[in-house]
Amino acid sequence: MPIEIERKFLLANEGWRDAVVRSTRLRDGILAFYDGRKVRIRLYDDKATLTIKGPRKGLARHEFEYEIPLPDGLVLLEQHCKGEVVEKTRHHIPALGHEWVVDEYHGLLDGVILAEVELPSEDARLDLPAWVGKEVTGVDKYRKITMVKARRRKLRDAARRAGKHASGRAGKGNAARRPRSRDQSSAKISSRDFRIEGRIAMTSAARATSSSPADRGEVRKVVMLPSEMISA
Repeated sequence: MPIEIERKFLLANEGWRDAVVRSTRLRDGILAFYDGRKVRIRLYDDKATLTIKGPRKGLARHEFEYEIPLPDGLVLLEQHCKGEVVEKTRHHIPALGHEWVVDEYHGLLDGVILAEVELPSEDARLDLPAWVGKEVTGVDKYRKITMVKARRRKLRDAARRAGKHASGRAGKGNAARRPRSRDQSSAKISSRDFRIEGRIAMTSAARATSSSPADRGEVRKVVMLPSEMISA
């Protein structure tokens, strides 16, 4: 029965690039996932493979892989996969008695680089090349399906923030362009303007009328008009 025993690592530096002997472009899609089990379709070169993986127990899990016709694989990948199709370049590197692969992701997971190595048994000796960093075998954060969900969420949050920022800028622009009404402009008249207008009115009335008490009353009435608007 086919068993996959695999360990996964981060990269410590770029030294692995000089040791690459072969690279292959891969396109992966998940057809089904449940409780640690998954069905994957993979396209590479001119081939398509269907892979069924069981839940992991320690370092090991059941793995069944079958080659299928390429046209069938294209239909499954493009029309029946759940979520994003993941693209990566797989670099093959022989080192210290084992065949290592370094997966360099593109598209949605651009920037993610992980190293993997398959072993004949869980207790097999493994010497690490100098370019291999921290082990992340079994760490949920570095599972492909988890990385895809996290990156999608990050992109949605960024788009939401950008939308809010654009709306805020548009609102400020509309407020700046909105003309003031005549009432708003008239409200800017100060009490100083009233006093000046009152003195002008009083002087003009005094010159145009006699000095009778009745006339002085009319002058007083003119002078009081600004005061009535302020306090009376």
